[in-house]
Amino acid sequence: MTNARSFNTLLGILILVQVTFLIIIVSLLIAPVISPDVQLPSTMAIAFMLLLCLPMSLYLYWKSTNRDQKLLFLSLFLTHFLLVLTTLIWFILPQLLNDPWLVNAGKAFGIIVYLPVLLAFLYLIYERQNAKWPDIYFFIIFLNVISAMTIILFTAMNFSEGRSDAFSVLVYVISIVLDIAILSLGSMLAFTSMENELRYILSIPICAFLFSLAGDVLMLMDFLGLYDTIGYAQVFYDGMLFFAGLAMLFFALGNVNVTTIEEVNKKLFDAKRLMSDLVMQSPDAICIFDVDGYAVLANQTFIRFTGKSQGDVIGKMNLFRDTDQYVPGSSDKVAEIRNDEIPRYEGVTQMLAADGGKMYYSVKVFPTYDSEGKVSSYIVMMVDVTESKNHEEKLRAAKNEAELYLDLMSHDINNMDQIALGFLELAIDRPDLSSETRELISRPMDALASSTSLIRNVQKLQQVRDNGYKLYEMDIGRVLHDAVQQYSNIPGRDVTIRENIRDDCKVMANNLLSDVFSNLIGNAVKHSKGHITIGVHMDKVRENGSTYCRIRFEDDGPGIPDELKARIFDRFQKGSARASGKGLGLYLVKKLVEIYHGRVWVEDRVPGDSAKGSCFVVMLPAIE
Repeated sequence: MTNARSFNTLLGILILVQVTFLIIIVSLLIAPVISPDVQLPSTMAIAFMLLLCLPMSLYLYWKSTNRDQKLLFLSLFLTHFLLVLTTLIWFILPQLLNDPWLVNAGKAFGIIVYLPVLLAFLYLIYERQNAKWPDIYFFIIFLNVISAMTIILFTAMNFSEGRSDAFSVLVYVISIVLDIAILSLGSMLAFTSMENELRYILSIPICAFLFSLAGDVLMLMDFLGLYDTIGYAQVFYDGMLFFAGLAMLFFALGNVNVTTIEEVNKKLFDAKRLMSDLVMQSPDAICIFDVDGYAVLANQTFIRFTGKSQGDVIGKMNLFRDTDQYVPGSSDKVAEIRNDEIPRYEGVTQMLAADGGKMYYSVKVFPTYDSEGKVSSYIVMMVDVTESKNHEEKLRAAKNEAELYLDLMSHDINNMDQIALGFLELAIDRPDLSSETRELISRPMDALASSTSLIRNVQKLQQVRDNGYKLYEMDIGRVLHDAVQQYSNIPGRDVTIRENIRDDCKVMANNLLSDVFSNLIGNAVKHSKGHITIGVHMDKVRENGSTYCRIRFEDDGPGIPDELKARIFDRFQKGSARASGKGLGLYLVKKLVEIYHGRVWVEDRVPGDSAKGSCFVVMLPAIE
């Protein structure tokens, strides 16, 4: 940043050097054709006006988007353009044409130079006029009228037929009156509200015509024969041109931004008004306290919360003294905030409502800081959270009730299932049973086994939800081999399992990993009839720069239709509102795989033909 600023400064200096060099060249070129009464500095000022003032004012007029700015720059351009014509008629044409009367013509034409800025100022005042003028306007007008009348009286008193140039005296008296008129209008505009850039642009013609006034007064005294001041007057005229050109150059290059006290006060007032509106219109209880802890601003919600009147809160309620009265147990925390030990305090307080019920408020206390980093105030915000607290208590009660039902199902119902299953196993082992009777007994045994599996899945889902399992390094090959052995010899089913399992793939998991594989193999068995072939394959793959253990469970069963593949792992199957044991099994698989930071999906064993079996794919991040 420093280097960039240094470069910009150097660039600005180079531009000024270039402009100065061009001014000297043009001054030397026009010096032979200009009146000998014009000194070299004045010749340079004329060149400065031609090379900088005139094109710069036109450029800024073209560049500006603000209407008032364009008007001021247009008036400056016309002023400089008329000054060029005046210079031509007054100082150059008499020399070229050898016609002295053109000098007086040039003086008379010079009066027109004042009109563009004068008319621009009148328009801006008319645009900003109110129903009633402020007193300062009348004071400015009175002061400038008295000044103009004094100069006219002074001129009349000192005018002498023998030693005074009547025409020149008249021209400079009119010029002085116009100077005073422009300065008075500019002073009136300065007391109106306007943007920073426009105020800066306004200062350019005001200062320029202040130079002009000084020059015109000195020229008047010279033509009255009172003093020899024409040389001093020329200095002010030259200064007027140099100032106007440089001021516009700085505006164009420097992006000048001047902030007045009036604008600072206005912005400060607007900021305070905005803060006040935000506080007063907020539905939450808000109060602002000063550095000593006394309330300075509170909205009606906060007033109602305290149960007091506005007069009993503002200037009387103290944050450090009265906190425990409204937020029990918070005074120590507020003291720590005051001592800069903690940045803020947040908590929930309970109060009794007018009807005797409980009300809960979320309370936040924090300090605000000024530009020097010192505490400027303390803000207390209170939000009524009674409704959310009541919902929270209802949810907690519902959770406890659900856990009670789950305990009943997990223990009592599971025990009754096991007792019933035990008696049925004793009955089915009797040798005198017919095959029909055995079939009738085996069906409730299967239902009881499914009920036990459902209860076991629910228990595992609860443990997963409560984060009851930690992850540790596990050998997938060993877990897969155990799951395959579990389903290799199922009584009454013709199941063939072909396995291609590696022994070099380890993942971060827990003992529920076996449930993932058992559920996927068991589902293939349960949802098929007759002979079924299941293939279990494991390999390592690279994906997005990471290594994964990929396990594929293929079967030649009935397959899964495409419309069910996307929701097969959902908690509820086929759009029903009831959960099933089988659905919970696949839902448990998905939840466990996600806990292991992996993915699971189903696809066709034969791509494009869902009727020829399914392929479940599990991807788990491998430990490298």
